[in-house]
This record gives sequence, C-alpha cells and structure tokens, in this order.
Amino acid sequence: MLYDYSDRLLKFVVNAQTNTLPTPDNLRRWGLKRNVACGLCGRNEVTLSHVLGGCDWVRGTENKHSREDRYTWRHNNIIYLLSRTIKEQMNVVQKFPEKKATDPLIKFVRAGAGVSKSSVTKLRGILGLARDWECDFDLPEFRSPLSKYLFPPEVCATPLKMDGYVMSRKHRICVGIELTVPMEHNIAKWHQSKLLKYENELRIEAERNNWTFHSCVIEVGARGWIPPSLVSSLNKLGLPSVKSLSNDLSLLAMKSSYLIWLNRFNREFCPWRLSVQRSSPLRSTSGVAIGVSSFKTRADGPSSSKQVTTGGAKSESKQVDAASHNGLNGTHVAWPEKRVLVEGKWLRDGKRSDNHVPESGQARTANVESYESLHKMVQGFIQDIDEKKQIHVDPTAAAVSDVDLSTLREEADKLMAKMLSILSEPLLPENL
Repeated sequence: MLYDYSDRLLKFVVNAQTNTLPTPDNLRRWGLKRNVACGLCGRNEVTLSHVLGGCDWVRGTENKHSREDRYTWRHNNIIYLLSRTIKEQMNVVQKFPEKKATDPLIKFVRAGAGVSKSSVTKLRGILGLARDWECDFDLPEFRSPLSKYLFPPEVCATPLKMDGYVMSRKHRICVGIELTVPMEHNIAKWHQSKLLKYENELRIEAERNNWTFHSCVIEVGARGWIPPSLVSSLNKLGLPSVKSLSNDLSLLAMKSSYLIWLNRFNREFCPWRLSVQRSSPLRSTSGVAIGVSSFKTRADGPSSSKQVTTGGAKSESKQVDAASHNGLNGTHVAWPEKRVLVEGKWLRDGKRSDNHVPESGQARTANVESYESLHKMVQGFIQDIDEKKQIHVDPTAAAVSDVDLSTLREEADKLMAKMLSILSEPLLPENL
C-alpha cells in the first residue's frame, strides 16, 4: 500500500490517524494559537471530525449550490468506482449461459468410471443468479441534466433514494446499494441506522410486490478504514477481487479527505471526479508481474540475463533477472543456485570467482558421481578402440578415411589422466 502514497499523502494519513494535524483544537491544546476558527463556518476550536465531515457551512450552504459539495464529492468518488466495478461484473455475468434448474435425483456412475469434473468458472453471489441485470446510480455520469434518479417504482414506490440499485426483471431480484463515508467512530451507528431504515420500508413493500429485495449497506471511513461489513457485503454481491477493491476504496477515501483538508479555508471548492492510479507496477490488479522468469529457468540453467545482448535488450535482461530474484511482491525469493566446477572451485553459474564453497559432503558426492560417469564413458571409449569396433555409416555417404587406432588410444589415455587430475583436486582437504 505504501507504493500508492505520495510523501504528502502519507504524512496526512499518519497525522490524521493519530489526531496530530494542526486543527484548531490541537493548536489551542499545544499552546500555539487560541480562538482559531473553522475556515468555512467560523466556529472556534473545531476538531478534525468537524473539518472532514461535520462542517455546518458545507451541509447548510455549499450543499445548496448547483455543484457537488465537498462531502458529497468524496462520497460520489467512491460510489462511482463501485458502480464501474459492478457494471464490469454485470458484463462478465451476461456472457455466461443461463443457469438451469438442478436435477434433484442422484446421478450414479458406473463401477470403475471416473467422475467428470466441470472446468467452467462458477459465478458466485447475487449477481450469479441472473443474466438480465440492469443498474442505475445517483450520479451525474449516469443521466442527462434534465433526468432525475428514482428508485424503481415496480419494486417499491417510495420517496427514499438509495445510492444505487441492481435489478433483474426476469427473476424479480433487486439489490439496493447505500454508501456512507463517516468518521470511523460513527460507522457502527450509521450502519445500523440505515440498515433498519431500508429494511423496514423497502423490503416489506418489495415482498408485497413479489420481489426479492437485498439491501447492501456499506461504509468506508473518511480516513480510509474498511469495516468487515463492507467486505462481507461485496462478497455477498458477487464482486471479484474484493481485497483489491477494498484497498482502492480506502485509498480513494484518503485522497478525497486529503483534498478536503487542503481546502479547509477555501469556499470556492471545485469538484471533479477523482480516480485511483497505482504507482507501483508490481501491484497491478491482474496480479502478474511482467518479465518474471519461471522457477524452471532458474533451477535448470542460466537465465536469459546471462546471455550476451546489446543495447536495450541487455538492460531488459537485467530487469528480468532482478524481478526473478525479488518475486511478485518485491519479497526475496530463495531460488536454487546452479553451481559449476571451475579450476577446482565450486562457483555460481555465470561467476568467475566465488568464495562460497558447498559443504564437504556436497562437494564429495557431486565429485564422485561426476568421476564415475566420466570414468565409465572414457573406459567404454577405450574398450571400443581395443576391440576395433567398426563405425556403421550410410553406404551412400562419403568414405571414411582410415583411423590410426594407436593415436586414438594415446589421446584417450591423456584425456583420462587429465580428467582424473581435475576431479581429484576438490577432494583434497585444502580445497574443501
């Protein structure tokens, strides 16, 4: 998460969580200034909660302007991100075939036959129950200037307006979505208040009209805190990547509150739609980092970064090697290192010198195995020469010149002596 914070935003978040921002009440408490008033409403010695969510001038005066007031702007930033996620999931759900009624009878399998497992992705949550979903939200991006947002009257004719709804006319399912962005100590109070408000009125009326109504009441703290009820509500709705979405909602709330704090003396606040931009390439929503080499590449031989490249390819190969050592989330990964025997020393693959030598048991075991395999190969070659075995070739190929067997035997003896000399060095105590 720290990759997504600028230095100034991180400073604001830490001070906001510990209540050490220079608010009027803190300035009086620290003895720096007295009778410091709110820059908007003029009240003396107000708290951080007043600045971020309870200023009377914002709620009574700025709220009546044609543009969004700053608290509504923060709320709409979050609900807009949530609405986009819901619409994307609706498009995914509509591509799946309609779910058929399951057969209540038991399906038997012949003796010895395996049970076929379906590899089709299963939809979960309320959005997986239908395919004809439609939605609407109380946002200016969802309508023309002359139209007005209303809760669907076929579900419930009421003046109450939830922030948005998702409905299926075929299956007569409606999900009402209500978002609140209060200070953290008021989250439980607002959750219970709005849950009872919409459950008692909308659910009863919807059931009378033969509709199944679900209320999705969620809260995001003004300083970015995500309550457990939000995660459970998003899972119940059937949205993907709930953890990543929760982090985005939290970051968006903190950025919006930071801008409200910066404009605490500005009455001409101009709203715009704020979005979340990831600053770390390794924290992409897909969860896959580009250019990370596989485990097999690192274990079986030198990676592509060891190859000779030119220009940009060389720097690119170094990035690939660094990513392979750091893993997806920047954490160190203990890849198994391939070591080779060079001049009697065990070196990391691609290195010319290395002070690290494997344990004596590892060196001895690897050496004996290499010795035995090479010994068998050379002895077999010498035996073939002694027995004067002929090499079978294609008769249509070019003729093979006569081979001097004594010269081959002499060269084989030299090769065997050289191999034994090289392989015997790591077995000496001073080389271990």
